[in-house]
Amino acid sequence: MPRMDIHPPYQTPSLLPSTYNDSSHLLATPYSRGQAQWMPRGYESRHQQYNPPHPTDYQQSPRDHGDHQKRTSLPPHAFQQQQNGTRDVSASMPDIRRIPRPSSAEIERDRQARACGLQLDYTSHHNVPPSSNTHLPRGSRRLEEDQPQREPKTLLDRGKPYAPRPKPHILYPRLDKLVRREKHRAMDHISFDEDVMEMYREEGDLREKLREKRKGGAEKRDPKFRVIGAPLRDVLIHASSTITIGEHQHDVPTLVVACVEELTRTGIYQQGLFRTLPNLDRHMQLIDIYSSSTDYGAQFSMHGQTMPDICAVLSTFISTLPQPLLDPKLYGGFWHWCVKPSVKREEVRRSQQDAEEEEKRDKGELPPLLPITARQHQKQVQDDLHLSHDGDIERHQIMIAQIILRFLPIGNLSLLIYLCGFFTQLPLCPENGIQFEDIARIFGHKIFGATAKVSSQKMMVWLLTRWHNISEGLLTDACGMSRPSTPVLNQKELPTGEDSGGSPMVKTPSSRRSRSSDSDRSSYSSSPHDQAESSTTRHRKKRSIESTPESGEDGLSRSRRLPRRNRSGRQNSAFISHRKKVSVQELPDVFSKAFANARVTTPSSPLERTSGDQPESILLDTRVRLARLHSDLQRNNLVVVDAIKESFKASDEARLLSEKIGQLERTYGDIKSRNPNMLASTREPLQVGMLEAE
Repeated sequence: MPRMDIHPPYQTPSLLPSTYNDSSHLLATPYSRGQAQWMPRGYESRHQQYNPPHPTDYQQSPRDHGDHQKRTSLPPHAFQQQQNGTRDVSASMPDIRRIPRPSSAEIERDRQARACGLQLDYTSHHNVPPSSNTHLPRGSRRLEEDQPQREPKTLLDRGKPYAPRPKPHILYPRLDKLVRREKHRAMDHISFDEDVMEMYREEGDLREKLREKRKGGAEKRDPKFRVIGAPLRDVLIHASSTITIGEHQHDVPTLVVACVEELTRTGIYQQGLFRTLPNLDRHMQLIDIYSSSTDYGAQFSMHGQTMPDICAVLSTFISTLPQPLLDPKLYGGFWHWCVKPSVKREEVRRSQQDAEEEEKRDKGELPPLLPITARQHQKQVQDDLHLSHDGDIERHQIMIAQIILRFLPIGNLSLLIYLCGFFTQLPLCPENGIQFEDIARIFGHKIFGATAKVSSQKMMVWLLTRWHNISEGLLTDACGMSRPSTPVLNQKELPTGEDSGGSPMVKTPSSRRSRSSDSDRSSYSSSPHDQAESSTTRHRKKRSIESTPESGEDGLSRSRRLPRRNRSGRQNSAFISHRKKVSVQELPDVFSKAFANARVTTPSSPLERTSGDQPESILLDTRVRLARLHSDLQRNNLVVVDAIKESFKASDEARLLSEKIGQLERTYGDIKSRNPNMLASTREPLQVGMLEAE
C-alpha cells in the first residue's frame, strides 16, 4: 500500500482562483507559481496558495509529482503501461474511470496532444512563458512549453527585421492601375494626399516612439493611463510585446498576446469558445492586471485561467478600441473594390440557381419546394462569400486588398495580421463549433467599423476566407503583384506581321491577346526590374524600347492610336517589328531582369536617348503629380459648382427682396395719397424724418 500522506489529494482547479504563491519556501505545485508584486488588494495569497498535507520538510521528487499528474490527468488507455511499475496505481484509484476530467488548463495539454497527433506528455509545465508559434499550423506545433527541462521559448527572434515601411509613391500608382481595369480610379475612394500620406506620417511617428521604447527611452508612465479604452497607438507605446510573425517582428499589445497564446494552447479545443459567460469577479481582476498594473501584465501568465475568462478579456479589449483597425479612410475602397464584387457575383449565382431549380420544378423534374428552415438559410448565407471559381477576378481583388491593407499604420496592420492568423485557426477545430460567420458577428463591427453591421460582417468573412492568399507577400515589395496563371508564350507562338498579311500594322485578335498578356505579365511580375515598371502604363513601357532607324515610320504611324499622354514617344513604339529581331535564346524567362535588358538596343538618335533613358522615378513622380492635380481640379470644380449654386440662390433672394420693396413702396404711396396728415402724427422718428425729407 503506497504512502497516502505524501501525495496531495485531488482538488478541483476551479476552486483555486489564483496562480501565485507568495511563499518562497513552499514547493511548486500545479496551482502556484512565482510571486506577483502588483497583485490587486483583497486578492490575498493565503486564499490562493495550495497547502499540501504532507510535512513541510519533505522534498517532493519529480517522480512523485509525475505520479500525481498521472492520477489526475492520465487518460484511460494509458493505465496498462503503469500497472507494471512499482507503485500500485489500481489499488489507490480503483474507480479512476468514473472520475470526471477537470476542466483546468493544467491538463488541457493532453487534449491538445491528441488533437495534434503527438505523443502524450504528462510532465509539469508551470512557470513557462507562452510560445511564439501561434502562426504555425496546429499539426506542426510541438508542446515545448510542456517540457520543464528545456529552455523557455521567447516570442522574439533577434535575427529577423521589423516590418518594413510601405512605399506609397509605388503602391498608389499600382493600386490605380489595378482598379482602372474595372473602370474605376484610386482617387474615387482613397486620396493620395489626404488619406495615404497622412497615414504614412502617423506611422512614422509611431515607429519612432516604438524605437525609443526598445532602446529604453520610453515615455514616462502616466498613473491614470488605462489600457482598456485607450487608443491603439498609446497601448503600443506603453503596453506592447515584440513577437515574430513570419519573417518580421511586430509590436502587439501584451494583453492580446497573452490571451491568444493561451487560447491557442488550450481553449481552441473547448466548446463554447467566445460564447460562454465568464466569472465576473475574475474577469474584473484580469482586466485590472492588464489595464492598470505596474507593467500592464507583462509578468503575468494566463496559464491556469479558464477559457471564458480569457475570451472575455480579449473581447473587452477589442470592443473598447476607440477606432476600428481598418482606418475609415480605407473602408470605402476595401468595400467597393474587394468585397462588393464578390457579394454581387454570389447574388447573381444564387438567383441563377433558384431560377434553374424553379424551371425544373415546373417541368416536374424536382419535387415541390419545401419550406426552408432556419438552418438551411444560414447555410446558404455562409456560402455567399466563400471562395468562388473566378480565379482571375479573385486574384485581382486580393491584390487590391493587399495594397489597401499595406496603407494601414504598422500598429493596426500588425494587430490585424495577428488576430486574423488566430481567427483562421478556429474553424479547424470542430470541437469548438465556431465558424467564420460566428467570428464576424462577434468582432466584425469592431475591426472594420462599418455603419451597417451586416457590411462589416461580410467584410470579415471575405477577409478570413482569403487570408491565406492575402497574407502571402503582404509585407514584401511584391505587395499587390502576382505571377500569371496562364502559360507564357514563347517566341515561336507569338504572331508576326507576315502572319497577318505581311504588314506589321495589321493586327489579328491573337496578336492583340499576346500584347495584352505581355502587359498583364509586366503588371503581375515580381522581379526587381518589373517592380519599378509596374506603375507605368503598357504604352509607356513600350516607349522605353528603342527602335531601329528603318522602323521609325511604322512606329510613327502606329503611335497615332496611342493615348494623348503617350504621343511624345512615337519613335519608340515599334514593338512588333522589333520583337522579330530578338532570338528565343535571349528570352529564357519573361520574369527575369535579363528579359527587360534584352529588349533594349542601342539608341538611334539623341531624342530617343532622352526619352528611353528617363528614370522610372521621374515617371512615377510625374504620374503621382498628375493624379494629385486631377484630384485638385475635381475639388476646385466642386467648389465652383457650389459657388455658382450660392450665387443663383443669392440672386433669387435679391429678386424676392426687390419685389417686396416695390410692393411696400406702392402701399406707402397709396397711404400717403389718402391721408397725408396721418403719417406726420406718428411717433416713429424714422417716418417723421422721411416725411420731412420729402
